[in-house]
Amino acid sequence: MKRENGYSLWLASFAFLILLFLLMNAVYFLAGRVFNILGIEDKDFYGVFLNSGVVFCTSSSIFLYYSFFKKKITPCGDLGLEKPWQQVRKALFYFLIFFVMALFFLKIYSSFVDLKTLYAVEVVKEYRYKNPWLFLFFLALLPAFSEELFFRGLLVLGAYKSGKTFLGLFLSTLLFSLVHFNWTLTPYYFLVGLYLGTITLKTRSLIPPFIVHFLINASVVLVALFL
Repeated sequence: MKRENGYSLWLASFAFLILLFLLMNAVYFLAGRVFNILGIEDKDFYGVFLNSGVVFCTSSSIFLYYSFFKKKITPCGDLGLEKPWQQVRKALFYFLIFFVMALFFLKIYSSFVDLKTLYAVEVVKEYRYKNPWLFLFFLALLPAFSEELFFRGLLVLGAYKSGKTFLGLFLSTLLFSLVHFNWTLTPYYFLVGLYLGTITLKTRSLIPPFIVHFLINASVVLVALFL
């Protein structure tokens, strides 16, 4: 492989980080103006959904560009989507392992930082009287789908296909921990990204990490809604 392939991964990764940061701030700014004009009071409620929408559009657009226009990734062959049901049992097993590990990690980590003041959790608790399916869709399903396409589909499996396995795993993990723009939980997101990337490489499929990612997000939403 040519050395510039590794450099291009670095450049593409951090270009994505900058692009996402700029888009999110631009959308929040414009949405705030529109909300003020229309007299909408639930700005935080709709802001969470806008955040998920920006991540989805950005991640999916980049993935589609590299898979269909650049021909770097084929959805079935490279992402392991041919036999999806065989991956479901593995995904549930991996989620149970993660759940146990996360309980221990967050128990220890909570003694150093306050995990009860997280923005998304506060919004879910404040607007729990709204339709819970909206939260599950925008905070659990949509982010899991779009983020797995980009981080594990394009970076991990794409880099594996190009012979840059460990570089792709490292970049996807690092970038995944940064794009949440939550410095309090950056170590947690780093470990989650590393775990999802490892699952992807082990199964050579995007289905198990997607299911695990969705279940992680759904667990957080359900805890915020009902506890």
